[in-house]
Amino acid sequence: MGNYEWIRNTVELQVTTGSEKYDPGPCCPVQGKGNLGANQRVKAVYLNVASRLDPSKLKVYWAGEAMTPGPEGSNVFAASGARPSRIQVNKGAFRSSGAGTYDAYIEWQGSATLGPETPYVKLLLVYDGAKTDISPDDFAVSNGTARAAATVDAGGADVWIRD
Repeated sequence: MGNYEWIRNTVELQVTTGSEKYDPGPCCPVQGKGNLGANQRVKAVYLNVASRLDPSKLKVYWAGEAMTPGPEGSNVFAASGARPSRIQVNKGAFRSSGAGTYDAYIEWQGSATLGPETPYVKLLLVYDGAKTDISPDDFAVSNGTARAAATVDAGGADVWIRD
């Protein structure tokens, strides 16, 4: 991918449904940290951003499509996993039942949901055109308040994402 300047000041988010190591080759294995059952699938992921950030300046990209977040142009990540059917960002606009409101919504539909056949996804979080540095802490669970949740089908439960 040449010069990595295009992903400077970004956060790569990986969501996995199982605990296996996924190695689709030719590079970039993904170590799973998920624990969903055989009949469960992730239909949506919700994220909040830290209060220091303005959600209107956040872009969420599926890592398998060309993107132009930084000054060096665009590229794609290898082994990017399941492509979302919808990605939206809007401050406090998305509700995860039982887990509050969120600023970003990433959805998978039909056979593209995250599950046994498609067990992971890589997303790239870019803030302010990659001019401002962000960290995983800007999207992590903090002081007992969930900043991330997922809707899991098979029971319709929502879960808070931890780690």
